[in-house]
Amino acid sequence: EDGTFKQIKEQVLAARNVRLDSLKEKVEKALDISSEALKGQLIVASANKAAALAVAQAGQTKTVFGYPTTPATSVIEYLAQIADMGLPMNVFLSPAEDDVGARLLGAAEAGDVPVTATTSVAATYMFNQHLPDFVGKELPIVINLVVRAINIGALCIFSDESDMAFIKDWGVFLRARNAQEVYYLNFIALRIAKELKTPVFVVSSGFRNSHTNQPVRIFDNYDAIETFYKNSPDRFSVDKTILNQNTPNLIGPVVGPGYGSEL
Repeated sequence: EDGTFKQIKEQVLAARNVRLDSLKEKVEKALDISSEALKGQLIVASANKAAALAVAQAGQTKTVFGYPTTPATSVIEYLAQIADMGLPMNVFLSPAEDDVGARLLGAAEAGDVPVTATTSVAATYMFNQHLPDFVGKELPIVINLVVRAINIGALCIFSDESDMAFIKDWGVFLRARNAQEVYYLNFIALRIAKELKTPVFVVSSGFRNSHTNQPVRIFDNYDAIETFYKNSPDRFSVDKTILNQNTPNLIGPVVGPGYGSEL
C-alpha cells in the first residue's frame, strides 16, 4: 500500500508541475495578445471598485458571497450593484464569516469559480476550517484580501499584512501595489484558479488602496478578454461536478491517519 500511495503522490505532483508549466506558457501567450489588443479607457476608481469591475468583465464566476467587513465591504457592494444591472451573476450576503467559507465550498464543488472579499479577523474566521479543504480538494476560488491588522490584545484597524501572514500557506497569493494592479490581477487570479484548481488571493492594502481613488485603465476589448480565458477548463460543466447524478464524482475521500499527513 505504501508503494502504491507513493506512486500516486508522485503522479499527482508531476501532473501539477505540468499544469504550472502549461499555465505559464498560456498566460504569457495570452498577455502577448492582450498587450496589443486591449486598449482601454482611463477611469478614476478605488482598488475595491477596480476589483469588482475586473470580476464582472471577466465573466468567469456566477456566484459571489460576502460578509461586510471594513475595508473589504465595498467590493461586494459594487458587484451587487453590477449584478442588479443585469449581469448573470448572483451576489449573496451571508449571516457570518464562516458561512461565507461554507458557501464558497459548495459553489466550487458544484462547478463555479466563486468570488469573495474579506479582511483581518473576518478572513481568519472565514477560512480557519475551510481553506485547507479548498486546497486539498483542488477547488478554484478567488478571494480579494484587503489587508488589515489582526486584533492581538488590542483593537487595531490599520493596514498591515498580519491577516495574510495568518493564512499564507494555503493557495496562491498575488500582491497588488495599487488599484491598477488589483484590476489586472483579478483577471489573472480567475485564470490561475481555473487552471490550477486552487484558491487564489488578490492582496491589496486596506484604506490606502481600498478607499482612495486612483487612475485605472480598464479594458474595453471583450474579444481579447474572451481570448484570455479561451483555453481554460470549463469548470461549470455538470459532467465534472457533484451535480452529475448519472456519474457521481467523489470530492474529498476518507483516509486513515497513515495517509492524512501525506495528503
